Amino acid sequence: MKTTITCLILSGLLMGASLPAGLTPEEKGRWIALEMEDRIFDHYGDSSFETTLIITDDDGDVYRRHMRSKILEVPGEGDKLLGIFDSPADIKGFATLTVTHKYEPDDLWIYLPEIRRVKRGTSQNKGGDFMGSEWQMEDMARQEPEKFTYRWLREEEMDGMVCHVIERY
Repeated sequence: MKTTITCLILSGLLMGASLPAGLTPEEKGRWIALEMEDRIFDHYGDSSFETTLIITDDDGDVYRRHMRSKILEVPGEGDKLLGIFDSPADIKGFATLTVTHKYEPDDLWIYLPEIRRVKRGTSQNKGGDFMGSEWQMEDMARQEPEKFTYRWLREEEMDGMVCHVIERY
């Protein structure tokens, strides 16, 4: 299944970068995506963070899931993302490990504390709902730009700033 995502990228973030002349819309979109990847994501290094997922179902019931995560950056390749749920009690200890790759399918492992087993995920699993939310497993890891095709569509003004509108599929 092909999914198209349209992104707005602020031209200000590309200041100092000279966009090569004479590019096709596809080449221009790819150049901007790779430039953004280099400027934003490739310089974070290793990091950790905590997240609370707040899920509201159709009946208005609210569920909270607290997770702590660590990201290890692998130079020249993808990242390794470990997420461990701390609450609520029924999912405490549930963990995911995603290893992203630039050109190959990502690797995914899930630890199920109830049965004390690690299950290997597949690329089909990554598109499924994540912990009862609208998120998907693939939303938890960085999207490597080398895996996508891009097309520059146009420039738009947003809040007084010029933005590039790019289609990704």
